Amino acid sequence: MRNIRIILLAACLAGNVFPSAAQVASPKEQQDYSFALGLFKDAQYRLAFDQFVDFLKNYPESNSGIDAEYYCAECLYQQEYFTDARTRFRSLREKHPRSSLADDAAFREGEAAFRQG
Repeated sequence: MRNIRIILLAACLAGNVFPSAAQVASPKEQQDYSFALGLFKDAQYRLAFDQFVDFLKNYPESNSGIDAEYYCAECLYQQEYFTDARTRFRSLREKHPRSSLADDAAFREGEAAFRQG
């Protein structure tokens, strides 16, 4: 019985049993992210960029934050603001080197450099 308590305590401390408040997105947060993503998918890159920037300001601890950072950079890339896109892709890689998007950001940073000339 004591071993079970120790295991449960360790799991709770690790955040594996009870998610923290930062891990649970509110309906408004989900709606705001979906709206920005919808604009991106509709090739409304300037509007999408503004919405993703607002999303990052409003939900700095969001689980979707890294994705929003990536889409900000991608919006800039799609508008051919290659210098700004490179800066944002690089920033994502440096802030989140273990993210699944770090390699994609590095690739897109290189593409932006190539397109920039």
